[in-house]
Amino acid sequence: MTTNQRLFFVAHADGNDDRIRIISARAPTRRETYAYQERSRKNQC
Repeated sequence: MTTNQRLFFVAHADGNDDRIRIISARAPTRRETYAYQERSRKNQC
């Protein structure tokens, strides 16, 4: 989540030199947002 409470999906690669490369970042689909929210609710209980 961003500081504005927006959800993003990020694909990354871990390098050998302690660097993380961001491959892509995008806003989630409605289905992905719903799935994320449902998992978050279950984990809070």
